[in-house]
Amino acid sequence: MKMFLGTKNSKKLHIAIVIVFVCTIMSTLFTANLSAASVKSGNFTVDYNAQNDWGSGATVNVKITNSGAAVDDWSLSWTFPGNQKITNMWNATYTQSGTSIVVKNTNWNGTISTNGSQTFGFNLSYSGSNTSPGSFTISSSTSPVTTLPTTTPVITTTPGTTPTTTQGTSTKIKGSEVLVIGESFIAMSHEITKDLEKSARNAGILASNESFRDNSVSGTRLSGGISPTIPQQYQNAIKQGSVKYVIMDGGGNDCLQSGGSASASNPELQNAVNAAKTLLNQMASDGVLKVVYFFYPEPQGSYFGGLKDKLDVLRPLIQNVVNSTSNPKSYWLDLRPVFSGKYSQYITSDGIHPTSAGCQATADAIWNVIQTNNFFSVN
Repeated sequence: MKMFLGTKNSKKLHIAIVIVFVCTIMSTLFTANLSAASVKSGNFTVDYNAQNDWGSGATVNVKITNSGAAVDDWSLSWTFPGNQKITNMWNATYTQSGTSIVVKNTNWNGTISTNGSQTFGFNLSYSGSNTSPGSFTISSSTSPVTTLPTTTPVITTTPGTTPTTTQGTSTKIKGSEVLVIGESFIAMSHEITKDLEKSARNAGILASNESFRDNSVSGTRLSGGISPTIPQQYQNAIKQGSVKYVIMDGGGNDCLQSGGSASASNPELQNAVNAAKTLLNQMASDGVLKVVYFFYPEPQGSYFGGLKDKLDVLRPLIQNVVNSTSNPKSYWLDLRPVFSGKYSQYITSDGIHPTSAGCQATADAIWNVIQTNNFFSVN
């Protein structure tokens, strides 16, 4: 088989990546092993990894790696061999016409640098069998023409199979073991939590009758201020039962309500950093496995004067705490790239809180972190 790379209008490069798929069925349980398919053509490698299949739907992660010159404005297209229908996607946009899919970059991940990569994921529904696509086409603005034959095994799964993955064993989680804490960015509508629950249910890891625990309270801080503070929200949850996974924000009100200058020497900002560090240490002692800590987009307008400057000071300080924490495994998410260019759609007229679209974009970005890092897993 061949991969044909040609040009379109002398500007767009099209790399057709042909994949042969193999289905392995074992014993009377019809167990299929899900292993990642890695296919290279010229400067590009595409990994299509079906991480979870529950018989009527699946979760798929896709990674595009570029070993050549940096490219911009990428897209990836393919044709499903069955009746698969994408239900939601994170870290990219898509259109589906029948079985034909075209995925395009968002406004924050349009460049694939030399030796860099971009990832996206999606959930799909189907009936019958869920066979992987037979070929992919990458389009970008510049790249040499290359022809390269390849054959690489991919996966076919059928309803009733029990998939496993090479990235840790994802399993159904107890909703009560997932805790969401923070302030009004979450608590104003709680839509971020609801959107995350929907993604988890679509992925088959959260039962339809279960929910995450959302203890977020508007106006709260990491240190000081009204009760319950963000650490107290966590402590209240631990008193009620085991917590294994935490999704949180925090620090916005510490900046908004603080006096003093926008500098690392501001004692209220230092108190916020110390509170975050102490909280993560306490989570480790309590057996929390993993944490996603997301931080705010840029405040809009002039109503909250000085807030941006203090956020710019606090952001790297909190990020350093999160990135240096290995127990629990902690993942940092900066929402500024997610909201860039879409503030009019994603932020309400008050300049700091997310609209419904902003909540969905935030939840999608968090879900991408969850999927990329196999967040809900036994290891």
